[in-house]
Amino acid sequence: MRAITDAADAVLAKYRDLPPTPSVIYHYTSLEAAMKILETSKVWCSNLRYSNDPSEAEYGKHLLDAVLTKDPDLKLEGLRKGIADLDTYAVSLSADGDLLPQWRAYCRNGRGVSVGVRFEALRQRTSMIFMRVIYDEGEQRQFIRDMLDVFRKPLLAARHDEAKLDPLVRKLALYLAIIRSALKSAAYESEREYRLLDLLPNKLDEPHEGLLFRVSAGAVVPYLVADLKASTAKPAAEPIEHLRVGPCLDYDLIRASFALYGSQTARQVNIIRSSVSMRCE
Repeated sequence: MRAITDAADAVLAKYRDLPPTPSVIYHYTSLEAAMKILETSKVWCSNLRYSNDPSEAEYGKHLLDAVLTKDPDLKLEGLRKGIADLDTYAVSLSADGDLLPQWRAYCRNGRGVSVGVRFEALRQRTSMIFMRVIYDEGEQRQFIRDMLDVFRKPLLAARHDEAKLDPLVRKLALYLAIIRSALKSAAYESEREYRLLDLLPNKLDEPHEGLLFRVSAGAVVPYLVADLKASTAKPAAEPIEHLRVGPCLDYDLIRASFALYGSQTARQVNIIRSSVSMRCE
């Protein structure tokens, strides 16, 4: 199983690290949330079923179904159920820290910041999974097929041995659920999204340490906390590269306040300005 897991991890890394990889990626958020991230180096990974756009999860599910249905060998009972039983918890980041649609959607109409996180601090994680979101359907299908090929021979060899087959099917379901979380429609390609994510069963028989809840948009949203410093990379000691101030905030005032913050906390905060032209309401 270790050799299979290593090969599956290599497939994930291959699709995550396709060039060009950015040196900094950005999380768009409110100024209040950015302050908490700055002070704690932690972000919230929310259950994607509670996303503002539920069609995101459906897209990956339908594409997986389409590829699995046409696979010549792996007609596995329980595989689709194993995938469906897993929920994704993720925080979204973008390779572009100054996008007008992102300012509008996530920063109170431009009144927020994009938090620049060092890419290597997320790439070399000791917990959670860091993935590039893929928008091209051909690449998406190949991603799924590459993962199926890692498991193909072991699964076929174990097809008459339930004790060996079941753990392989569960492991494949886990990796396919990760891939499902990294697939989006080409309509969203301009977002250039990456995700820091984890998976949990959608039905938990016992309390799960770390699973928390918050109220948002009329719903109680489950979430996990991700530590940006939980990484073996040297940049993880200070994972925040800079903050970009949104186009509808007073840049000079924000810069002055962070200079004062730095003098009181012995932490230098690099502040840059958005160059987006935006009507501020």
